[in-house]
Amino acid sequence: KRTVNKELINKTLLSMRNRGPDHQGYQHISFGENNLYLLSSRLKIVDRNIRSNQPMKMDDLTIIYNGEIYNIEEVKKKIFSYGLKLKTESDTEIILKMYKIFGTKCVDHFEGMWAFLIYDHLNQLVFISRDRIGEKPLYYLKNKDGFFFGSETKFIRILVNNYKEINNKKIMQYLKYGYKSIERTNESFFRNIFKMEAGTNFIIKKDLNILSSSYWKPQINEKKISENICKKLIRKNFEKKIKLIC
Repeated sequence: KRTVNKELINKTLLSMRNRGPDHQGYQHISFGENNLYLLSSRLKIVDRNIRSNQPMKMDDLTIIYNGEIYNIEEVKKKIFSYGLKLKTESDTEIILKMYKIFGTKCVDHFEGMWAFLIYDHLNQLVFISRDRIGEKPLYYLKNKDGFFFGSETKFIRILVNNYKEINNKKIMQYLKYGYKSIERTNESFFRNIFKMEAGTNFIIKKDLNILSSSYWKPQINEKKISENICKKLIRKNFEKKIKLIC
């Protein structure tokens, strides 16, 4: 709800350099009566050209994104089948084009790891998604001033005036049960900063209410199968995934 001065934005970007030293950028967007600030620190992997720097805006959509989509070629075919063209080789643009076609259902078509935010200028909504297994981190805090999010709690804490409210309960759990207890809940070591659940989407509108939905959960099939069939299934899936990545 408040404005963020350039000095604080630069301080936050500086703290983000470890996540991507190749390019840093930000964009300020009016979101109803609110201010939407999108900060990005890029590690160039897919399409290292400057045309794929972030935040990326195309048509009425803007995105910041951390991750990698593996099934790019398969997704490209879907995009072309709808008569859309691509201006870059980046998977960032691919996410935007798929959102343009399928809306929030676009994530059903991706294989990979991601944490991204899309601002839909036309419908005036924020769409946030985290990958199925939660390989890419995404933390958030909601208070009277607004909604804050980031790949690390550090970025949120800088933006919220050097926020230092410790979550003693989480620290006690960690000291008692060790590192395996960290992922048992979505709490962080700081009060009211939570980790977005894996396989989850957020939709945020101008009133800043969060509509949360789970788009994927693992399906467990406990059929009794032999060890040989089990080995064949593991090899088949392994080879399929390796082909997607390579």
